[in-house]
Amino acid sequence: MPSYFNRARERGVTLKLQAFLLFIFLSTVFSQQVKAPPTFEDFPAAESLVGRPAAPVLRTRSQKMFRTRIREGVKIPPNFAGRYSVIKWGCGSPCSTFVLVDLQTGKVYDPPFESFAAFDVECPEPYDNCLGEGLIFKPSSRLLIVDGELSHPD
Repeated sequence: MPSYFNRARERGVTLKLQAFLLFIFLSTVFSQQVKAPPTFEDFPAAESLVGRPAAPVLRTRSQKMFRTRIREGVKIPPNFAGRYSVIKWGCGSPCSTFVLVDLQTGKVYDPPFESFAAFDVECPEPYDNCLGEGLIFKPSSRLLIVDGELSHPD
């Protein structure tokens, strides 16, 4: 009989320990605040383009390879953060890539990834105005969202 009571007591301790750990886990999960996604208004454009756009300064091999697309892209008014142009082109279905061009200085910025694949053409909540498949941005904001699967060089 004593061994039966010892096993029952051990089971009781195990159940109490499991209940305690479950309580800690659930209290941790429910105590974390859910943050709202960033909005365009949270990141207003700091400044606007003054004067005529500068010619793009092409530095990398990739920028030089797509020089025509970049040069054509800077002819449109700024479409991002007041003085920048987001210039996007396809690299196969559904692959896309882009550069940012500072229209004030002409400096061209490559993204920190090679390309991205955008499979879903609908804007994710709460963004209601996608200006390009897989890229969500506004001329009046510094917030740029890449909605897709990123590709990095090996």
